[in-house]
Amino acid sequence: KYCIDSINLNNNKPFINLYLADSFLQNDESKKALKVLDDIKKRSRDQNYYFLKGNILQSLNNHDKAIENYNKAINIEKNFMGALLNRAWSRYQTNDLDGALSDTDKVLNLEINNSFALNTRGLTKYKLGDFINGCLDLQKASNLDLKEAKEYLKSKEGKWCNKD
Repeated sequence: KYCIDSINLNNNKPFINLYLADSFLQNDESKKALKVLDDIKKRSRDQNYYFLKGNILQSLNNHDKAIENYNKAINIEKNFMGALLNRAWSRYQTNDLDGALSDTDKVLNLEINNSFALNTRGLTKYKLGDFINGCLDLQKASNLDLKEAKEYLKSKEGKWCNKD
């Protein structure tokens, strides 16, 4: 039982409610987090609401709905880095590879060494058949100490990248 369960879910303090939903998400209780968010849905102009709802939906592998929520967050805040990164991942998962590349490129224009964007872009380029540039992005993400990139490069699928 988490101590956050004792917070009144019907209060009108958006920050506490978003924190509560995020805490449920961090504790692998995605469905509880989604219920909290739906119960506290604030005015539709809060990018953080849509971002967190997208994260929950993404954790439930509902990538199409996650993308819809990330789109809403990005429509409110154009350069919302977290929403762009997570939308890129959901686009990759749904094979919207051009969309994934577009999102990762936007992030990398804002932050050139973003390891998550490099990882997603590398995987996307590989899936599109651009093996050399995909490998370069994955290696750069790994060199930036991204665990997922390092694990991928060690995996059976990532072995192609380690060949000279």
